[in-house]
Amino acid sequence: MGTSKCDFAIAGYEGRQKVHHNMKRTKSKYDARYMLKNPATKKVYTNAQMLADLAQREKVYPGLAPLLEPWIQELTARAQKNPDAEFSLHCSDATEERALARLKKMRWSELEALAQLLYRPLYERNLKYGDVTVRDFVTYQANTLYAGETPTTRTRLTGCLKNYILPVVGEIKLNALDANRQTKALKAINQKLQNSSGPVGSSTRGYVKRAYRGLILAIESSGWTGCSAGLRLVDLLKGSTDPNNAIIRSCRVAHLDDAQRTALFQLLSDPARLYDMFWIALLYSGMDPADIAGQTYGDIEELTLQDGSCCYTILISRRVRKLNDRYSTLQATNENFPIYKFRRLVLTPWAGDVLLRRLEQLHALGLSDDQIQEMRFSSEKPGGAIVGPEELAKRLLQLLRQAGIPAATATRTEKKGHAYRQTVKEDIALLQRDARYLAMQCGADEVMLHAMFGDTWTDTDEEAYLDLLGDRYAVARWQRLRRWSPLAPASLPFTGEGCLAGYTHVPARHILQVINSTGHPVTLTLHATYALNAFWAQNKKGGNTS
Repeated sequence: MGTSKCDFAIAGYEGRQKVHHNMKRTKSKYDARYMLKNPATKKVYTNAQMLADLAQREKVYPGLAPLLEPWIQELTARAQKNPDAEFSLHCSDATEERALARLKKMRWSELEALAQLLYRPLYERNLKYGDVTVRDFVTYQANTLYAGETPTTRTRLTGCLKNYILPVVGEIKLNALDANRQTKALKAINQKLQNSSGPVGSSTRGYVKRAYRGLILAIESSGWTGCSAGLRLVDLLKGSTDPNNAIIRSCRVAHLDDAQRTALFQLLSDPARLYDMFWIALLYSGMDPADIAGQTYGDIEELTLQDGSCCYTILISRRVRKLNDRYSTLQATNENFPIYKFRRLVLTPWAGDVLLRRLEQLHALGLSDDQIQEMRFSSEKPGGAIVGPEELAKRLLQLLRQAGIPAATATRTEKKGHAYRQTVKEDIALLQRDARYLAMQCGADEVMLHAMFGDTWTDTDEEAYLDLLGDRYAVARWQRLRRWSPLAPASLPFTGEGCLAGYTHVPARHILQVINSTGHPVTLTLHATYALNAFWAQNKKGGNTS
């Protein structure tokens, strides 16, 4: 007995559905049946064969004995009466359609549970090679999936998995669920969230994101690691956005100009504002408010260079998030921690100077080293509640006003067509954009920007991977970032393209004449303490490249 058009997939193998028309009956003339196929014979299980296989499963999987025992008792009676008869679960009704509908409603869950017991060895063997579908994986892992969550949360996550994720990826095998396939799938899930009937709020999107991440973690825990790309790609499930946000973004400035930046740091240079100067210096080093509120002074590591300079680094392994009306700390070991945010941050040299002044200030307040080590960067004084991103944003808003940095305005249109002016207040994102701009002016490439700011991983990071946690790359970033400082004695004049006020050293310009007389290509290597911006110019007189 081979494959039939009545066969269907179940629990990693196949079952069979039949409908028998009994002309002798007057009411329930149609008898619909579910049967399971034996992987060894490729035919439908007989009572005796199924009893033998279930008894074998009880020996191999003693933990499943409570589930196997009721079936073994039922099959024992059937096998004694008619061992060679095909095992089936059936329901009857007056029409074929009603019989099939009743069969699915009454017996499908029962059949699926039995199939999982029978086909478990086949599932485990195929799982080693990723040769199982996501739906089959979820079927077998249903009892342990999201087991660490509360009952209410687990119900919500399971619902999101069933309604949004499995319809898209359920029939894909694990060994085919690579980064490209997951990228397409996540975009499809995102589209499904946008097109679903009724508004899908940020809460539902958050649960879908958690459900997908939990699914990938469960797959990894099972031993198949080919789907790990989903842990970083899950951030493609972005929250709902206002379609007019593009208007607001277009009116925001890309970064501070020299006058605005000078005004801000002149305001912060007041010794009474050293606390604000410190956490803003952390922003310019690449931390975001959630990082600042999560890390403590005890997380700082010091690297001493040969010339006596000190490079300060911080391993970003904690962040804060707001749950309802309070903040909680998220560890890097938590599955909800954004994996790309786990990085080694390098303080800019001028931020290191501000750090030393801040430590002196805390010591002057009578705090011991142990007390300081336990303090969060965002805390102005030890103890008290967590100072989180919202509180830092409010402080920055006041500083921007005092520094004379204006808010942006955008022309919007009401539903009735009337135009009005909307004031868009600048926030921490403005300083983050300015920090990125300054880093690029100091020679930061795309990989370095990802390492600094914890950007979402892309192919750039994978193709040009660097040891983001190592000392060598930390010092390399520090060498580039030392080109600019708001603490420079005086703003240097604008001497050329790429030079802005605040450079600690005027960028040097060297013209080298290179003559290649070998007749074949050679490699020219240039070394410098800072970043290099090299280009070729043709010597028209001599015909040489210089």
